[in-house]
Amino acid sequence: MFCIGFTKRRPNQVKRTCYAQSSQIKQIRRKMVEIMINQAGSCDLKELVQKFIPEVIGKKNRESNF
Repeated sequence: MFCIGFTKRRPNQVKRTCYAQSSQIKQIRRKMVEIMINQAGSCDLKELVQKFIPEVIGKKNRESNF
């Protein structure tokens, strides 16, 4: 599996670009891989694809982590 994440502009941000610090990137990547491994181990491929397509997993984890 492959994952990709994007940074989001903060409210009132003046700069055009927004980058995460390398320590933040490592934490985010670690959490994304952990979630992907847990979800992949709990169901078969067809169910996993059905979870990833509508972003059910991402939305559920975003709400619980923040």
